[in-house]
Amino acid sequence: MKAAVKAFRKSVMKKGDKKKAESIHYSMEPQLSYSLIDQKTGQVKVLVGGRGQKQDDLALNRATSVKRQPGSTFKILSTYAPAIDTGSMTLATVFDDAPYQYENGQKVTNYVSTSYKGLTTVRDAIIDSNNIVAVKALTDLTPQVGFDFLQKLGFTTLVNNRVSTNGTYESDVNQSLALGGITDGVTNVELTAAYAAIANQGTYNTPVLYTTVKDSNGNVLLSNKKKSRKVIKKSTAWLLTNAMEDVVKKGTGRAAQLDSNMAVAAKTGTTSNNYDYWFCGYTPYYTASVWTGYDYNTSFDNDEDYHKVIWKKIMDRIISEKKQKVKSFPSNKNIKKAEICIKSGKKALPNVCSKDPEKSMVRTEYFASGTVPKDSCDAHIAVTFCLKSHLVAQKFCPDKFRYTKIFRVRPKHSSHKTDDEPYFLNIDINNKCNIHTEEWHQKKLEKKKKKQEEKLKKQQKQQQSGNDTTDTSINNIEKQIKKLLN
Repeated sequence: MKAAVKAFRKSVMKKGDKKKAESIHYSMEPQLSYSLIDQKTGQVKVLVGGRGQKQDDLALNRATSVKRQPGSTFKILSTYAPAIDTGSMTLATVFDDAPYQYENGQKVTNYVSTSYKGLTTVRDAIIDSNNIVAVKALTDLTPQVGFDFLQKLGFTTLVNNRVSTNGTYESDVNQSLALGGITDGVTNVELTAAYAAIANQGTYNTPVLYTTVKDSNGNVLLSNKKKSRKVIKKSTAWLLTNAMEDVVKKGTGRAAQLDSNMAVAAKTGTTSNNYDYWFCGYTPYYTASVWTGYDYNTSFDNDEDYHKVIWKKIMDRIISEKKQKVKSFPSNKNIKKAEICIKSGKKALPNVCSKDPEKSMVRTEYFASGTVPKDSCDAHIAVTFCLKSHLVAQKFCPDKFRYTKIFRVRPKHSSHKTDDEPYFLNIDINNKCNIHTEEWHQKKLEKKKKKQEEKLKKQQKQQQSGNDTTDTSINNIEKQIKKLLN
């Protein structure tokens, strides 16, 4: 540290300069920033610009002045919010989590897992913070749509197109926007305000740092009225909130579960090399974001739940000290629910999707009115086998030898191995039972016909024998009658 101070002195002092006074303050590392906003009013209730005691006026405020890469917190804002709001996707929409590359050939990797989960819904991708699904979703939506939507959410630091001082072209309108891979980064307070718009049922409020400034006589010198605009539908906000509640209940945000039963929805974010850790979340009262990391990009390999625990402890204390009533998030009359298969995102097939070889793939999912799937699952197939040949049953196989198995259907153009692999249909369904063939069926019919013919002949013979006996009896009677008459 002393060497750094000497180097700094050398960089600012010229030959002949004399040092008259010096004040040295060491920045605590790793650092932190925190913002808390009342989503209904846009008023910024808390700003923490860094760790440690404030020692200077106009000191660096990391919550308002420092731009950092937002990581996976951007998945909600750049991709899933506009996709659901435009009706392009639902929480049930399925993407194949399989090896994938950006258009420039760079590999997209998942942060949480080294394996690939295969067919994955948007809801599950949000819960697990799946990178590949997010990039595929934004690619379908188009990065331009995502970029335009982010600007509606109040971000002022995004780069549309720019030529840097070294002549390099820079733009945030690309696929990496889905993962928060942007040129300059975002500030904590703007990121918090964007999430506050979802918490406020789709209405964005420009962050309010003051309301009025008055002189000593009470005259208003400055007035700062709330500026609001609708950015997404209430139904979209409800769906995103519902999915992000699952992030805290069973996903990457479990460490932020509150001590009370207060509703909470959130999204985690981590950047490459663990330079930045984010946690953005909200209750029915407040929206808050925590950033932790080093001022100069350095891998932060401490406890990955560090920032989530900070968020939780602050919110728990606010709830307790302000005696906030425990609430759920507002309901929405335009939300419908339906039983879907999570491998197709479509209507579940009765007695098929629920009997997936791994486990039931049927889930009750929520949809904005008018977006409930109408088509039935095409990711499962029921195949009936013959117990005698263990091949696909022919139409001639007897019922007593038939049994049915459920398989998943491999997505088109997919040749990569994923967690779905053991459950895919891996046989030729045209390779049918070689025992109960048409020839076997014909022989069976002939045998049956022969038996019937033999039975008929026997019956006819018995009938003929009965007729002969009857004729003899009649002759005897006639003879006896003649004898009596004589």
